[in-house]
Amino acid sequence: YALIDPRCSHVMTLANEALCKDTQDEMSMLTAFLAIIDTASGVMTYSTAGHEPAVLCASSGTIRELEQGEMPLGVMESTVYREHSVQLSPGDSVVVVTDGITEARTAGAVLFRKKGVIEYLSNNAPTSPYEIAGGLLATAVAHAGGELQDDAAVVVMRLAPGQPDRST
Repeated sequence: YALIDPRCSHVMTLANEALCKDTQDEMSMLTAFLAIIDTASGVMTYSTAGHEPAVLCASSGTIRELEQGEMPLGVMESTVYREHSVQLSPGDSVVVVTDGITEARTAGAVLFRKKGVIEYLSNNAPTSPYEIAGGLLATAVAHAGGELQDDAAVVVMRLAPGQPDRST
């Protein structure tokens, strides 16, 4: 759908309509996060569909969740997905996790939650994207006693130093 219309909100809306028309599996739904980063300007445009909110780790050390979006894809026809944007600076990272990370639980059912993600990032954000992703996954697995109950994914995007160059 991005080849038809590259706006994140429209891609989500088209994907939702297609999934809602698929009547073979009435329980089919999925969460999604779609972002486009303009590396020349540093603007990241994104839409979410029921997915865990992404976390922005600014190179200054500030950490914050990005805006949440609408319901998961495939749940309700005619859902209109909104588009959000955020200005990234060189060295800023955006971290996206699945609920397999936030719902990692101890034997006593204590969840890792978004609080665990933000705590990890607060202590490790200046490291490389590869180290952030691997370390965050390892920390969630350790919290769960060595085994996660759900699939887990961590994606870390970082705007490279020197991009965008606003000095001219």
